[in-house]
Amino acid sequence: MSSQFLSIIHDYHDPFPDQLGLAMSRLQRMSRGKYPFEIHCYVISDLCKQKQLQTSRGLVHLPRHNIALTERESLLWQRANWLIRLCGDFSMLNDIALKSIRHFCYKLVQLCFLTSILKDRYVMSESIYH
Repeated sequence: MSSQFLSIIHDYHDPFPDQLGLAMSRLQRMSRGKYPFEIHCYVISDLCKQKQLQTSRGLVHLPRHNIALTERESLLWQRANWLIRLCGDFSMLNDIALKSIRHFCYKLVQLCFLTSILKDRYVMSESIYH
């Protein structure tokens, strides 16, 4: 079971390098739900203790896997951050495709810049946690 989870997570990182990892519930579904959730959690916890897996912000990933904004994304975040502070949102970023914005916002959530409150609705994490 441990090797199956490690394999699923490893295989997930390759096509999705911009995603931090998998939620426990999604990992359970990807393992075809063969095991009760309690056993699933125990195995993940054990793999984390062995430093074969890591959890960050509720997502399970390989210890060597991290995400960061690219240079282009950093510039976009600076622009979006300015618009959020000025206007309350960044809907004025109309030169970017909606699909790209969704992906970008999801990444910002994983990096704790934004917090998702509803589908496609975000707030600055600092406004909640500080």
